[in-house]
Amino acid sequence: MQDKTALFIGAHNDDCEFAAGGLACQLSRLGFRVVFVNISCKRRHDSEKARRIFEDPKLVEDFDRQDIYAAEILGAEKIIIGKKDNSFFEANWSNIIPVKSAVEKINPDIAFIMFPYDNHIEHYEVSRASIKCLRSTSCEIHSYEVGPMQTMVYFYPDFFVDISEDMDRIKKSLMVFDQPSAQGKHLWNEKKVAAGFRGHMAGAGFIYAEAYKIIRFPEKYNELLLPQLLKHKYKWSGYGQYPWGMQYYNRGGI
Repeated sequence: MQDKTALFIGAHNDDCEFAAGGLACQLSRLGFRVVFVNISCKRRHDSEKARRIFEDPKLVEDFDRQDIYAAEILGAEKIIIGKKDNSFFEANWSNIIPVKSAVEKINPDIAFIMFPYDNHIEHYEVSRASIKCLRSTSCEIHSYEVGPMQTMVYFYPDFFVDISEDMDRIKKSLMVFDQPSAQGKHLWNEKKVAAGFRGHMAGAGFIYAEAYKIIRFPEKYNELLLPQLLKHKYKWSGYGQYPWGMQYYNRGGI
């Protein structure tokens, strides 16, 4: 699979590592070129003191090195497009143009984006931007979840990926972050809890899992890449008393 490329698009500098680090590890081992693109930048904080910290060029450079190293541990390249001026990212064309240019250069075979109904407003904006940038490509697109107070509020998975064997690498990657808005210890604690919950949901002997939704199938529906590549580490959601799709019957008082 050395001619295949997997693209992960995240809002902030820790989103791809936190949400999809296990799958990134596995695709890298399978020979994929794995690319993380951050199109916003977690260089903001509510306090004036934290804002002044991010005005220090040396510190910002150190933070960039952390971001790149955290991705490398998982076998991924990191591209940081976001402005480092504490501005809020909106999915308007002036902000999307550099992202679209990066996507065209990367030319992914498979892409992973933020969930459109995420509670975090910037995650929502980045998801919108990602769809606009990827709509002219032919790659399959999946959505990942970020955390219990963000994506997981609305996210019912289409499939699970067993990441149990990659948890040590994920921990090593997340512990790299030592920034006011990205603390490795907290990221790892939350990842461990979320992945344990998804592993429990998946069953099939999965101890830790990541959850995903299909946003767009490839042009040929029977050629989804992940089931073929991951084999026993891939599991469709729903079984027995909990068939996939039952969640739709619980809306609107049906």
